[in-house]
Amino acid sequence: MMVVVVHHRSKWRMLVEMCGTLTFTKQGILFWRTFTNARPLGHELLPPVSEMMMFQGIEVFAECIPMAVIQVQNILDR
Repeated sequence: MMVVVVHHRSKWRMLVEMCGTLTFTKQGILFWRTFTNARPLGHELLPPVSEMMMFQGIEVFAECIPMAVIQVQNILDR
């Protein structure tokens, strides 16, 4: 959903970025764009560093919160 919001002005670029997200290479691509200070193409709503930080935040919520719930449930079951 984040890719659609950021790249909705260019359909082709949105599809390419979605493929990167589905293959889990989007973080590496964003890191490389930030590292090399790549210029935006003009259709993005966010610069690469902001997009990378948003993906990091989404990753924290998607991975850590469910694991914390499982661990708390296991502690309470004992």
